[in-house]
Amino acid sequence: MKAECIDYRQLPGQNPLFLEYLYQYDRVSSLYSCPVHLNPERLKSRADSVLRNPPPYPRDQLVQLLTEFNRKVGSSDG
Repeated sequence: MKAECIDYRQLPGQNPLFLEYLYQYDRVSSLYSCPVHLNPERLKSRADSVLRNPPPYPRDQLVQLLTEFNRKVGSSDG
């Protein structure tokens, strides 16, 4: 399989914060605890840490909100 690099700056509609995180991290570094995207080992370590100790998330509330939204927009159950 061939892997290709995507330059997100070339795609319309990208969030400016996302682009700065990817391409000018120093401008947004104060918003993040560490630049995991710059180091594959850090990224793996962080992913493993989150999988071992997932942050609390209001899953039931999310399900309720999405169910209500889907009803309002006429989405089917399937």
